[in-house]
Amino acid sequence: MWSRVKKCPCALIEVYICTGKITRGTDNHLYLVDGSQIPHFPECNSLRGYQASTCAVTPAAPCNTTTQGTANLFCIAHPKVDVPLEIQPSAFLNTIQDVNEPVTDLADPNFQAYVTQAWATYQADKGNKGAVISHGKKACFDGASEPSAPAPTSSTTKPYVPLANPAPMPTHKDPIPMAIVPSQTPYPAAHNQNQYHYLFPLKDEAVPKHIMECVLETSIALPVKELFAVAPEFCKQFRDITMAKCITTNEIEVVCSNNEEGVQVNELTSHNPQQTMHEYRDCIICSDNGSIVAHHTLLLHCIKAKVPRTDVTINCILDSSLETITMPRCIWEKIRLPLCYTTVGILENLKLDFRARPVMLQVQVIEHANFNMLLSHPFICLMSAVTNDYPNSGQQITLHDPKNGCEYTLPTHP
Repeated sequence: MWSRVKKCPCALIEVYICTGKITRGTDNHLYLVDGSQIPHFPECNSLRGYQASTCAVTPAAPCNTTTQGTANLFCIAHPKVDVPLEIQPSAFLNTIQDVNEPVTDLADPNFQAYVTQAWATYQADKGNKGAVISHGKKACFDGASEPSAPAPTSSTTKPYVPLANPAPMPTHKDPIPMAIVPSQTPYPAAHNQNQYHYLFPLKDEAVPKHIMECVLETSIALPVKELFAVAPEFCKQFRDITMAKCITTNEIEVVCSNNEEGVQVNELTSHNPQQTMHEYRDCIICSDNGSIVAHHTLLLHCIKAKVPRTDVTINCILDSSLETITMPRCIWEKIRLPLCYTTVGILENLKLDFRARPVMLQVQVIEHANFNMLLSHPFICLMSAVTNDYPNSGQQITLHDPKNGCEYTLPTHP
């Protein structure tokens, strides 16, 4: 910009800016409306002269004009294809709407009339399936119709008749009852409902008998309670066996020596005393008056247990009167297993094998003892042990595996 342009009166500059002849840039300089600089003409020495010369060279533009351009718009029109569709009425009648959407009452007379009309239309279309009707697909591009390959044979499309002002019904979560659709032509299967027939006769006459025998021999898991309910005769027999039958017994009255009331004992089973005396006569002690008396002392019996994955075998004494399973320190040193220091001298989860499944025991280790191991009340309870003792101080022990329920009897030795 020249200095003489800047010397132009401010009022004239504001007038030119308001009329849209010039603009003021961000750098506070004056420019033409298109953003270009004001050209210099030698014969002009003022802003008005420059503006007049510029308007003479460039055609006048309207006020507040913007940059104009030409753009070509392309529109792609997708083809419109008419395809006749055949929808079975079952797809309409068995459709369940979403419970979250508002549904109409199926008992509405207008809805029933519409269903009846749809069913009649389907029956009419079903009857016209024999006639071959030529249908074709049409494609429209910018108003020009282009035929394509003919479509397969289908039923005639019927116009949809909407309901007249259907009344909105409130939304509910209850199950929607199925609409009863009166049809002009009932289903063919309605006449044969709940009727059965054989697909083919059995060639062998013995096959039905064999099938019945297999059915009768089939085992069914049935609780006793349900068996009593379905079989009254079985219930009667069970009651007669368990409650009505009487067992003949011999009543023996035992009178105490202190003149107390006598007690009646029903003897069901017993041992023959003569046989017992004959079998254990060398071990039984009799007094002068013929009474049998007990020994002063008898040795405790033992069973052998092996520590798995070692060659150590422990001789275990059976004594159900003690509360803990005990082992001396010398035996623990042979096993070479760590002790639990949370409780002094406790050997936790010691695994022992009594010629059956291993058993895990909690053993208390003591400094000195005159036995290898003492199996006490915890072991007896764990294995549900039952001991059978005899007059000759013999003993057998029966153990029950707590994991699988197996029962096995072990001999003992003094």
